Amino acid sequence: MKKEISDYLHFYINSCEYKVSSEDIINIKLILRPLSDMTEEEAKELAAIYTGYRITYAKIKDGQIIFNYLVGDQVDENVMDLGYMNGECFVHLLSKGFDIFNLIPEGIALNKTKVMKDNKIDQLSGSEAVYGFAAWLTCRDNETVMSAHHDSAPIAELVKEFCETNNLDWPREDWHKILIHPPSTKMP
Repeated sequence: MKKEISDYLHFYINSCEYKVSSEDIINIKLILRPLSDMTEEEAKELAAIYTGYRITYAKIKDGQIIFNYLVGDQVDENVMDLGYMNGECFVHLLSKGFDIFNLIPEGIALNKTKVMKDNKIDQLSGSEAVYGFAAWLTCRDNETVMSAHHDSAPIAELVKEFCETNNLDWPREDWHKILIHPPSTKMP
């Protein structure tokens, strides 16, 4: 059976967010990430959703996530076949824009990595990264609290995850020396 975009579009786009005629739907191309582009952090996050345990290591290989997790003080190894994941994992991968229906090889969706390379979009600009990070924080279910009175480690982990997901370079040495804070900020 031939795959059609109309059979998959509703998984990636909430039906309240678009109004497209059936004639126009054939011209829509989703831009998705192949599962092989999943980062180690994303694989760990998915394995944690799948198992409910703290994941210490994860990698994706041949459509499977190989991962280690802690049960008490013991580390166990397991394999998660992406073809047999639970509903929560399914929804999570959709929200991250992964091609879980194998639409890229069918020509129904475009490979995000290839599109970015072809259009010479190698990396986000500084402002795009800041706005993207802020948008991601406001869309997460978990609350993020930041101020001079809170621990900075959780936000540093979120920055690291965002940077790794977007393939952003690590900060240069002495980057903080050229950073300018808005005048309303009191720095220690």
